[in-house]
Amino acid sequence: MTSILTLPASLRITMFVFETLTASALLFGIIYLAISRGQKLRIAYLSALLGCLIIAIVTRTPLMENMNVTVANYISLAFIIPATLSIVLLIKEKKWIRILDCIWCIFNITLLEVIPYYGYIVSGLFVYIMIRTIFFLVESLTSIKDYPGRFSVKYALDKQDDSIAYIDIFGHVRYINTSLKTTLSKLGISSYNNSRDILSLIKRKAIEDGRIVSGTSFIINIEDSSYKFSIDNPLTQITCTDVTEEERLMSEIEENKTNLYKANQELNNTLETIESIQQYNELLTIKGNIHDSLAQQLSILHMFILNDNSTDLREVKKMLSNLDSSLSIEENKGQDGKELQELLRVIGVDLTINGISPDNRDIRVFINKLIKETTTNAIRHGKANKIDVDIKDNGNYLTINITNNGIIPSEVTYGNGLTSIENELRKINGSMSIKLEPYFTIIAKIDY
Repeated sequence: MTSILTLPASLRITMFVFETLTASALLFGIIYLAISRGQKLRIAYLSALLGCLIIAIVTRTPLMENMNVTVANYISLAFIIPATLSIVLLIKEKKWIRILDCIWCIFNITLLEVIPYYGYIVSGLFVYIMIRTIFFLVESLTSIKDYPGRFSVKYALDKQDDSIAYIDIFGHVRYINTSLKTTLSKLGISSYNNSRDILSLIKRKAIEDGRIVSGTSFIINIEDSSYKFSIDNPLTQITCTDVTEEERLMSEIEENKTNLYKANQELNNTLETIESIQQYNELLTIKGNIHDSLAQQLSILHMFILNDNSTDLREVKKMLSNLDSSLSIEENKGQDGKELQELLRVIGVDLTINGISPDNRDIRVFINKLIKETTTNAIRHGKANKIDVDIKDNGNYLTINITNNGIIPSEVTYGNGLTSIENELRKINGSMSIKLEPYFTIIAKIDY
């Protein structure tokens, strides 16, 4: 049987040195896992292993040769704890190398020194655990190298465009990046002020040159730019974002809304004006129709009185009773000019109407107005006693020919009546012409 204490001094000193290094590596591993928030089970395992290794160093050092062997043997029973934890990790992680960890922990119990070559077995297992610890140490150092530390995080925050500051529970600014320092400097606010003072100054600047969006959000105009400050509630963080483009778009939207409202008001006013003009024109048309009808009937009545052969006053009475009904003859499709024919017959004028007006009311009204106007002119100025009206529907267009046997003038003069008719023809996509041979003829053409 080979006890550890019976090993050569050089081997024991070597084991002591490497056990110390291994204990240091285990301590580093515990700290690393705690900082990186590793699994609590692994931290407990490494802590138990470190504690037992320290026990082994103390009990096996040459300085402790006179230590009570029984006490040392019982103290080494502490290795049962990491041995048990290694089995738990084996079950949880499914890493079979944990079996070797468990064996190494068990063989460090000095009560097993009765096993032949025990000291050499423990030395071999120690070499294994030392190699395992070195690999763990290298892996941890590599991970630390790649892990973003405090200064790398600060560097990243300082380089970003968005501005940010962090406040502690006492209202002190614990960190403020370069971008926010520059923005506050433009506002004349020192970044070394207490956070409450900074917030108060931001609110004041927003009132002076900007606007308050809410109790924790403010927009301030700086030179040609706009910045939005957002404050956490409670005050733990201040952020600042460049919202120049958003503010410009909002301004354009508000301006467009204002212009649209003005345009809508102008449109409503224009529509009201158009409606008034339309009502006025309709009133003028009605007055014109009444005027034309009354003028025609009075003219016919005047001619009746001047006619020496007209002695039957019953005809006059009948004509006067038909004054009102003759005003609406354009409404009766198929009976165009019936009343007018009766009126003209009284004064010896023969009016013949061939054809029927179309369904379009505007065209039908115009045709009747045209007949009235041209008939009156033929009787008053041409002394005609025979008038022929011919209405033809040619499919795509309508023609109205009105011919009388009256005196043919040397030239045609457009009075108010003919001018009014020509203007109304243009409104309904029509045109008018006049022929003097062989009879005085007015030709109106209306395109559908």
